[in-house]
Amino acid sequence: AAAFLIFIGLGSAIFLFDNKSETPKEIVLELGDGRLEYFSEKNQTTLLNDKGNLVAKKFPNEIIYFGKVQDQNVIYNTLSVPYGKRFKLKLSDGTVVSLNSGTTFRYPEQFGVNGNRNVYLTGEAFFEVAKDKMHPFIVHANQAAIEVLGTKFNVSAYPENPSVNGTLIEGSIKMSEATNPTNAVLLEPTQMATWQNNTKKIVVKEVDAAFYTAWTKGELAFKDTPFSTIAKIIQRTYDVEIINENSDLARQNFTGTIKISESSV
Repeated sequence: AAAFLIFIGLGSAIFLFDNKSETPKEIVLELGDGRLEYFSEKNQTTLLNDKGNLVAKKFPNEIIYFGKVQDQNVIYNTLSVPYGKRFKLKLSDGTVVSLNSGTTFRYPEQFGVNGNRNVYLTGEAFFEVAKDKMHPFIVHANQAAIEVLGTKFNVSAYPENPSVNGTLIEGSIKMSEATNPTNAVLLEPTQMATWQNNTKKIVVKEVDAAFYTAWTKGELAFKDTPFSTIAKIIQRTYDVEIINENSDLARQNFTGTIKISESSV
């Protein structure tokens, strides 16, 4: 791997290791029966169930699912998005999910006809949930659960962070402790709820939601963000390793944007 040295005005250096000379990492879909599907090819393919019925259409950067099944026949798939890539899928209920780099998402291949719509997230995703009052949509992330009937919101739940952030763009959501549903808060648009693993508390604050959804529009946006946090985000986005030898820089806050692509996820 090539190494690049970037000098910072505070007198120390950052080492940026680029891993692009290695074998490119692929987006992997693990089906309910254990089979693996990859997304490196450019041709469109289809996914069929064991009866030969169409379940989904698969594109290089997107999957579109169809249909419902009886509750006892719900099969879960797991989609893994490596560092340096993003992905979008349309679930069988019409919900659109944009997945950020370094994210794992477990979801029903086809939702059941009854009950809740449960999905499981490790990483970050932006949800545009199809309205269905009879079947609440619930995102399980770390020790938190986010329930919604139909709305747009962002969830960040990377495993290296001791918290889960839910930022509401439109509609309403409820964030609660997974094992204690009474420990819950309701959010209004432009509010962010943060679940804290160590205190078991949920903190709500007003935010500029655009900073938390900029990645879906091809940008990274920061507002008074420590460089140590920015470095982690850049590592995931570009699949690189950053070594910072300046402890003062790690604590310093920055505001700004980085263009990462021309189009949204």
